[in-house]
Amino acid sequence: MIEKRRLGLTAAVILSIMLIAGSLVGCGTGKKEGSKGGGTNDADSKVEANDFVLNTSCTISVYGTDDQKLADKGIEVCKKYEKVLSKTIKNSDVWKINNSGGNAVEVGDDTLKLIKKSLEFSKKTDGLFDITIGGVTELWDFTSENPEVPSAQEIAKRLAHVGYDKIKIEGKKVQLTDPETKIDLGAIAKGYIADRVADVLRKKGVKRAIINLGGNVVTIGEKQAGFPWKVGIEKPFSHGDGIVGVIKSSDNSIVTSGIYERQFKKNGVLYHHVIDPRTGWPIKTDLEGVSIISEKSVDGDSISTSCLLLGFDKGMELVRKTKGVEAVFIKSGGEIVPTEKSGFQKIEN
Repeated sequence: MIEKRRLGLTAAVILSIMLIAGSLVGCGTGKKEGSKGGGTNDADSKVEANDFVLNTSCTISVYGTDDQKLADKGIEVCKKYEKVLSKTIKNSDVWKINNSGGNAVEVGDDTLKLIKKSLEFSKKTDGLFDITIGGVTELWDFTSENPEVPSAQEIAKRLAHVGYDKIKIEGKKVQLTDPETKIDLGAIAKGYIADRVADVLRKKGVKRAIINLGGNVVTIGEKQAGFPWKVGIEKPFSHGDGIVGVIKSSDNSIVTSGIYERQFKKNGVLYHHVIDPRTGWPIKTDLEGVSIISEKSVDGDSISTSCLLLGFDKGMELVRKTKGVEAVFIKSGGEIVPTEKSGFQKIEN
């Protein structure tokens, strides 16, 4: 799985997507765009809210309104789910499961749905997608100023407690049959939360919006009638300074996973954050990044992670057999392979 600091969790996906063409500007001021002579043009007005939630920078931009409460509501939804799904927040559902000593724990509907969804992808990927890798990913700290490589002995010790078959569900109760196992929903939770934010905004009548949860991008409607939003896909290892192309997006999700955001070198060896649950070490993959276009962000989250772990051939196979999903693969060396209906437009640098 993939280590990332979001929701205070590890075992997650690095998401490096930049919104372009004016999709994300401003800093939570609720400033109206396109106003003239002191008036407001509803078609061009925008409210926005920013906050550091889910251990990342989250931005909710709502267009065609001057109601700041709509954008603020999106951030509130993020905070609500963080308290439920975080691995590190005491008394969250996940914290209770991990600290139960192997006893069954009753959880909320959202936690239950997310765990069941995770198990579906564990089966589809023959265990490469595995939320029980939490104990292993805790050993890898890619945010430290002086990161260290864990010992092989410690990795092997933690690895013995990894396995999605150790999760038992009965009704609304979840049990880890191995008391030393730790689950981490980081590889899928942010996508689920992005979907919930979109649901809330739509119920409140929002017709045009961008939800950007640290790279998980969900679009509502179009930027303007007949003109979809354009989401830029970051060039791997560019440190955020370049994009390889754009994807047109209307009422869908774009999630990108890559090996390039969190990494360090030790004794000349590059260690990246994509951890193989079979070995506990960074996985050997022929992909640098994967962008998944789907209706639901929770699917994009789990599929992008799975593709990066599976590699190009098996990842492409997974995408092709999953209804309603398109992808853009960036292979090692920079070759870009989009699926036919991805809507990807390459930018020549």
